Amino acid sequence: MVELPEPRLVQTRYGYWAYEPKPSAETLARYYAEKYYQQAQGSYAASYTDDETAYFRLKARLVAAQLSRLRRPGALGTVLDVGCGEGWFLDLFHKNALRVRGFDFSSFGLGKFHPHLQPFFEQGDVHALLRGIPPQERWDVIILANVIEHV
Repeated sequence: MVELPEPRLVQTRYGYWAYEPKPSAETLARYYAEKYYQQAQGSYAASYTDDETAYFRLKARLVAAQLSRLRRPGALGTVLDVGCGEGWFLDLFHKNALRVRGFDFSSFGLGKFHPHLQPFFEQGDVHALLRGIPPQERWDVIILANVIEHV
């Protein structure tokens, strides 16, 4: 077993607090691919009650309603969901005939709750996936819900 240094809380040059040392990209990829959803880590579960599912769908509808109010005429045709997780936002936007694409470290949550969205999904390090987007590719909306604490 590899001995890891004890993490410590440090203030970054931007003023927020973070743990150091940060896990390696390989450690993060393995964690999200093998444990995060499968072992119900964080706010995710292996299954949800009807009320919980209704909550996730309502949350997506509220975000969509707000985006609809903010959009320019003719905009909101494409949505990129970075850290799409189980795909609640992707599902709603896809059902409303928008072009969607989702990135996440793990395909488990999306595969379990919205497997029909797999063709619009890429699994991997979200930083690398974002860097791989061609410069000419544009998105009307980019969603990063519950992502910042992971990156």
